[in-house]
Amino acid sequence: MSIIELTKTIKATIATLPPAAELKKDERIALFEACEKLKNAIQTPFEATQKILFAVSLGDAQTILILANLLALATSSRCGTDSYRCRII
Repeated sequence: MSIIELTKTIKATIATLPPAAELKKDERIALFEACEKLKNAIQTPFEATQKILFAVSLGDAQTILILANLLALATSSRCGTDSYRCRII
């Protein structure tokens, strides 16, 4: 079977799936496992490495942005004109 035919078959199969709410837990897990095996079969080592590195850096960046936003909210909403309170926060 060619890649084009395989891709068409996968897309056609996906179109016939019932809604996620109607799937049993073990059926969903089996589908996730099959998808993971397919991904691992076609993914190059470089792509896998990129995803790992990007996920780590994205997680770190997201944490920094959340903390910066929380700090901005804390200083803007509580300080007002009281500079002593701003130094405590």
